[in-house]
Amino acid sequence: MVVAGWRAGKIMPNRYPPYGYEYDRDRRTYFVDEQRIEVVRALFRMVGVEGKALWAVKRLFDTMGYETRTGGYWHVSTLRDMMLNDVYLAHTTD
Repeated sequence: MVVAGWRAGKIMPNRYPPYGYEYDRDRRTYFVDEQRIEVVRALFRMVGVEGKALWAVKRLFDTMGYETRTGGYWHVSTLRDMMLNDVYLAHTTD
């Protein structure tokens, strides 16, 4: 039986890869965008360690000039979605 998509452990790309990642068409997987992943780390540090509210992080990101994927302003809903996205969880090879 041939299993397709996520059941076979393959990444099913969508229009936009998660922030901090780019899609490698040849390998059919994501790779880390080192510049943008630092923004993700800052988000998790500010919220998880420093206890900042998402609206405060949004203002800081806009003030500091952290680039969004589209070049616009940050939205609290985008930051919340990033915090809840499983792609940012630690994954092991096990």
